[in-house]
Amino acid sequence: MPICVLLTPEGIADSSKENLMSELTRHIHAAYPNTVTEVFLQEIDRSLVMADGVRRGARFCTLVCPPGIGADAKKTMMQKLTAAIAEAYADDGHVWIVHQEHDPASAMAACCPRNTGERRIAKVDAGPERPRTDDFGAAARTARCRGSC
Repeated sequence: MPICVLLTPEGIADSSKENLMSELTRHIHAAYPNTVTEVFLQEIDRSLVMADGVRRGARFCTLVCPPGIGADAKKTMMQKLTAAIAEAYADDGHVWIVHQEHDPASAMAACCPRNTGERRIAKVDAGPERPRTDDFGAAARTARCRGSC
């Protein structure tokens, strides 16, 4: 499951935020099809950010994804994400995107749906008898939950 956390300056309309998050989701889905993508947008007061000694708005995106996509798909995704963020927040300097890949069987958390509809986060362990895999779906299916799911 790709997770995108975007820190941005305050100031754009709610409809623009919704359009941006939809566009980011669409670009991530193009690189990681058949996955659920979570996008979180947090606005930060411009006075709390300094870049190279100057206070200004920040546009910083952290993207945590499962491994396995090709270099071309990754490059295309990063270019489209950068362009979408720069367009939504013009005149705010550079766009920084940190793309991290983690094997979900060893580094991610699993959601444990309950009958009540609640979702609980629990660490997962591939275990010695269950090999790690680069296939996100297979890793999620073979992982054992170390919590009360």
